[in-house]
Amino acid sequence: MTREQAERESERLTLEHPDRATNIWLAQHAGDEWRVVKLPRPAGGNRGPFKSEERVQEKPDEPPDPRPTGGRMPGPYGG
Repeated sequence: MTREQAERESERLTLEHPDRATNIWLAQHAGDEWRVVKLPRPAGGNRGPFKSEERVQEKPDEPPDPRPTGGRMPGPYGG
């Protein structure tokens, strides 16, 4: 089965299968082939297709340099 076939079949099963209220189907890569796997629906019901979520954490302010100013090198390395 190709990836496209597995994705089409998983979408069809998610919409039409008698167990669609409690399960979802996803395309899964297995070695050189693709297959459709049945998974229990997450608690809370249908939340739509899975989406990746990117979270960005703010970087805390860096503390000031504790070295005395006379110890810094001039030029591009000294900051």
